[in-house]
Amino acid sequence: MAIARMKKVYIMGHQSIREELLEGLQEAELVHIANLREKIEPDVLDEAEIVDQEELGSLHLKLSKVGFVLDQLGRFYTEKKGFLSSLIKEKVVVSLEDLKKVEEKLNFEQVYAECEALENEFVRVLSNLRHLEEQRKSLVPWLGLDLKIEDIRDTRETGIITGKLPVSNFKKFSSDIESELSYTCFNTVSEDGRNKCLFIIYHREEEGALASILGRHGFQEVTFPELKDTPEIEYRKIQKKARALEQRRDEIREEIQRKASYREGLLVFHDYLQSLVLRKEVGKKFATTDQVFLIEGWVKEKDMAAVSELVWEASDAIDISYSDPAPDEEPPVILENNRWIEPFEVITEVYGAPHPKELDPTPY
Repeated sequence: MAIARMKKVYIMGHQSIREELLEGLQEAELVHIANLREKIEPDVLDEAEIVDQEELGSLHLKLSKVGFVLDQLGRFYTEKKGFLSSLIKEKVVVSLEDLKKVEEKLNFEQVYAECEALENEFVRVLSNLRHLEEQRKSLVPWLGLDLKIEDIRDTRETGIITGKLPVSNFKKFSSDIESELSYTCFNTVSEDGRNKCLFIIYHREEEGALASILGRHGFQEVTFPELKDTPEIEYRKIQKKARALEQRRDEIREEIQRKASYREGLLVFHDYLQSLVLRKEVGKKFATTDQVFLIEGWVKEKDMAAVSELVWEASDAIDISYSDPAPDEEPPVILENNRWIEPFEVITEVYGAPHPKELDPTPY
């Protein structure tokens, strides 16, 4: 594989045609643009025009929004892929003109707003389902308690506590209650092998002594501040709410899946935005004033005519010149091969391209 002979190119023109020229250069992929700002004295650079960071930030924001929607659709997209296709990033090939029209056709801001609303609701539904599941599990040991939860409250003379006690401590706990307290009683609501769920009623004057016994034996109080009816009725209410939320969760999934038709357009739009960001980033490498820009770059010797034609298509008022690399300069290494040997370029790219002043070890 031969190394392409490179020429340095300088392009100077008016700021009004900079974007059009950049677009053409980007599409043609013939010029490797160098960072000319690195060669400018700092005091000169301070006076040069700075690329509009606000516009670049806006592009990055929009790019992140498109990424959000694509990620959301990807999580609910049901198309099956083969092994190889799952490893290759999806690409849609379109023309530059189609790229420019895609945002208008897509009505992206509306699509994003709809997807964001669905995502927010989906997250809320899942959060509520988790909360209901926690409540449901906490109620299971108390289903045998035939008392409204709102009625489990203290009176002037008595107090009520519900909670869990380790089974291993229950015998000693019962003995201490019987020997130390006279006006306290309890009932076992359920047992799961590790804990007993207890319903305890006590007289106010024994509250301190009871607290001491409970602390000694690892008692954990259990309350249900959001519930009012009996545990069994509340359990049924929770199941009903959960079924409604599960239905809504499935509906949201279906709504998102129906938006899969936007996916191809979004992939195109994502690439379009990336190209705009790249163009703005490339613009940072220019030397600029309020009126003029200057581009320095590299071009294959055989592409000089094509680059000149492309530049003059943008405007005949652009100055373009070429020169050989200086002795101390190292132009980018670009391979130039016959068509039959092009597949082997990937091997060279993996193992390293030759130095521009060295013999290319790959036969040609």
